[in-house]
Amino acid sequence: MPATRGSSCRKRPMRSPRPRRSVRRHDVRSAIKHGAAGGNRHGYAGYEFEPVTSYAFWHARHRVLNSDLGRWPTRDPVDYTDGDNLYQYVVSNPLNRVDPSGLVCRIAIRCGFVGDPGTGSGGVAPFRHCELVIFDGTGTYVISGSGGPCNNFNYVSPSPPWGTQYPSYNYPDALCACLNTEVTWWNRQRCISRDDLCRNSNWSLKCLLRRCGYGITWGTPGAPIDPPQGWHCRRCVEWFVTPPDEFGVSCRTCLRYEDEPCP
Repeated sequence: MPATRGSSCRKRPMRSPRPRRSVRRHDVRSAIKHGAAGGNRHGYAGYEFEPVTSYAFWHARHRVLNSDLGRWPTRDPVDYTDGDNLYQYVVSNPLNRVDPSGLVCRIAIRCGFVGDPGTGSGGVAPFRHCELVIFDGTGTYVISGSGGPCNNFNYVSPSPPWGTQYPSYNYPDALCACLNTEVTWWNRQRCISRDDLCRNSNWSLKCLLRRCGYGITWGTPGAPIDPPQGWHCRRCVEWFVTPPDEFGVSCRTCLRYEDEPCP
C-alpha cells in the first residue's frame, strides 16, 4: 500500500512489557528455604512460618496469620474488648512496641508494707502499699504511687523483688496504653494533694484504674483478700453536732459518708 502524508509503512517493533515480579507463596517458601538467614522460619515479632500448608501461614502464638490473604483466619483472642478493629497490631505502633505473645498487655498486682516497723516513716505507722507490674511490649516496669505532699506516679524497675506479687493476667492492650496516658496526665497536674491515711498512693492507684474503666476485685487469686489502706477513702458529708455542754464542749458524729472523689 502506497505511503500517504503523515503516515509510514515501517512497522515499529513492539516491546514486550516488563514482567512484574509478584511475591507469591512459593516465593515466601523459597526465601525461607534458600534465604540468607539459612532457612530461618521465624519472622517479625517471632512469627513462625508453616511451610506444609497450601497457604503462607504464620503462627503468631495465639493466632494464625495468612500472609497470602493478609488476614487472620482466627479471631482475636481478646475479641472486641480492646476496640472494633480485629486486625490492629500493638495499637498501630509497631516501631516502638512488639507483641510476641499475641496478648500484649499483662498486669500483676504486688503489695508490701512501707514505713519503719518501729516508729513508721516520718512518724507514720507502716501500712500496706500496692502497685502495678506491667508488661506491655516495650518491657516490664512498675507503676507505683509516690510519697510526699502530692500524689504522683513513678515508673520503677520490677526488681529487686519486693512485697508479694500476685499472678498476672492478660488485659486488652488498650488498658496498658490508657494507663501510660493517664499517668502522664496525672503527673502534669499542679498537685493532687496527698495524705497518709486516706488520699494516699493506694487511693490514687484506684483513681488511675477508674479513669481507664477498670478496678481490682479483692480476694481473687490476682489480689489480696482485703484492699489496702486508703483504697476506700471516704469523707463525711453530713454531721450531727450535739449542743454544747456546761463546759462549752460539743460532740460531732458523722451521719453519712461518701467516697473521696477522684480527680
